[in-house]
Amino acid sequence: MIVDLDRAISLIQNNDIVALPTETVYGLACDATSDIACEKIYHVKGRPLFNPLIIHVLNLEEAKKYGKFNEDALKIASIFWPGPLTIILPKIKSDISDIATSNLETIALRVPSHEVFREILLKADKPLAAPSANISSHISPSSAEHVNKSFLGKIPVIDGGRTIYGIESTIIDCTKDIPVLLRHGFISEEVISEALDKLVAPSDIAEKIKAPGMLKKHYSPNCPIRINAGEANNNEIAINFGKSNLLGAKSFNLSATADLTEAAANLYFLLQKAEDIVRWEKLAGIAVAPVPNSQIGLAINDKLERACSE
Repeated sequence: MIVDLDRAISLIQNNDIVALPTETVYGLACDATSDIACEKIYHVKGRPLFNPLIIHVLNLEEAKKYGKFNEDALKIASIFWPGPLTIILPKIKSDISDIATSNLETIALRVPSHEVFREILLKADKPLAAPSANISSHISPSSAEHVNKSFLGKIPVIDGGRTIYGIESTIIDCTKDIPVLLRHGFISEEVISEALDKLVAPSDIAEKIKAPGMLKKHYSPNCPIRINAGEANNNEIAINFGKSNLLGAKSFNLSATADLTEAAANLYFLLQKAEDIVRWEKLAGIAVAPVPNSQIGLAINDKLERACSE
């Protein structure tokens, strides 16, 4: 269900939800101060209530109303905001819904760069809670078409075309002395460590869920998927990278030139496409060639590993 800007703002101001384009993936957005609206997001997505939502605001000064920034958090926010970075901070008591933060003592904050999302933030004059606009644990949407597919056209969505980065924001926990990477994203761990002039710690897999993307199973197509495949069967859709040559019933390539940025932008788009073909042609599943496990490749592989988790 495609809507325009004015309709989207009206929905948000009336405790309803709307799917919006961001620079990463499409988000299912609502007024982050409304318990009613935040409950709708969890219900529509089938999202567990212990999995907090990311709160989107216009700028750093706005973010300071909701989270306690230390030196590390201020430094990376000044460098990477607006952009695909989410920062976990100690929560300041405010009008943000406790449902949105899963009643945690922390809050996930992001300043998006997408012009449409920013205009809605400005005109709605509210912080927006916005997880990915898909059914929980399934492939994230990089187009309005993907949103309509997930929710059978029943969710209002602004069509902003395909997203730029194609994968979710990086999430860094700045509640401790040493920042902790909770979710790989477009901004790599290496880049953040360089900006801070200190190594970022990896997430402890036993750590309590305090940000999206920490669940073991996530980003999954509705069909079997094999990763790091050396060959594809003739009843599988093959997704290649660079010079790999998997030959399946149909074959696609994340990036023929082995460009990891291009591969990230194409990841969910091709997984969505492959999932559709598997369903239409009653194939066995998807086979994905190896992707280098460095820089943005770390984020790509993290999402693929979670996609094939049981």
